[in-house]
Amino acid sequence: MKNIYYLILLIIVFGCNNSIQTNNTSNDTSTVKSNTQTNKSSYDTSAVKTNNGNNGIESHIKIDTTIISVFQKEYNTLINSKLKRWITFYKKNCTTFNINKFSLCKTDYLKPYYFDLPDGAKMQKFLELYSPYLIWNSDSSMAIDLYSTNVWLDFDSSGNKYAEFDVDSHVDLIDFKNKKGIVLMQTGTFSSFNDGFWIDNDNVLITETGKNLDNDIIDNTFIIKYFVINLNTYQTSRYCSNQSYKTNKSYLLEVFKGIKVNGRE
Repeated sequence: MKNIYYLILLIIVFGCNNSIQTNNTSNDTSTVKSNTQTNKSSYDTSAVKTNNGNNGIESHIKIDTTIISVFQKEYNTLINSKLKRWITFYKKNCTTFNINKFSLCKTDYLKPYYFDLPDGAKMQKFLELYSPYLIWNSDSSMAIDLYSTNVWLDFDSSGNKYAEFDVDSHVDLIDFKNKKGIVLMQTGTFSSFNDGFWIDNDNVLITETGKNLDNDIIDNTFIIKYFVINLNTYQTSRYCSNQSYKTNKSYLLEVFKGIKVNGRE
C-alpha cells in the first residue's frame, strides 16, 4: 500500500500549487475561501458543482479525479488478490460481472455507535462459533464482524454448527484490546454485507449486495457495491457496479458452506 501514501503526498503538493495559483490570479476573497473549503475534501462533488467558474479549482479537481482513479485501481487489485472466493462466486453466477466496471458513487461520514461485548463464557462461545468468519487485523487485536447479526450460529446436540439466517446485516468493529464494539454500518431486508479485508490498520474494505429497488423487488435483480472505511475519521467512499445483476444464489451460502442452514446444508 506504499503507493497510496505516495498518492496522498501528490494530493498535498498539487493542492498547494493550485491554491497558490488561485491566490495570485484573483483578489476575490470569496474565491480564495471556496478554494480552501474544497481542499478539505478532495472527493466533495458538491464543491465541484459550485466552483466551476474558477480555473484554479477546475485544475485541482482534474487532478483529484486522476487520484481517485488510481486509488480505485489499487482497491481493485487488492480485491482480486484478497477476495478470490467473492470474485469467483460472482463471475460464476453473473457472467458479466467485472470489478473494473465499478466507479465512485458517494462519499460520506458514518455515524457509528458503541455496544457492549460479551465477556467470560459468552465471549468464549462467540469465538468458538464465529472466529473463522471474523476478518482479523494484522495483530488480531481487532476484527470486523459481518455475519453474527445476519447469521445466527449455534451447536446442535452432536456438537456440530448449524445456522439460521436473519434479515439484518451489520458491519461491526470488535476491539478486543479495549473491550468495546462499534457498529459501523447496518442494513436490512433488501441488502447484506458479503465480505471484506483490512487494507491497513486504519482502513477496511467491505462488499455489499443490495436489491435494485428501481425494479420489482422479487425479480432477483441486485447491485454490488464496496465501501472503503477509514476507522479514524469514519469517512467512507462507496464504489458501485455500473449495471444490475440477476441471480437467485446467496454469497452467504458460499461463506457457510458445509454448515446446515435452516435445516439443510
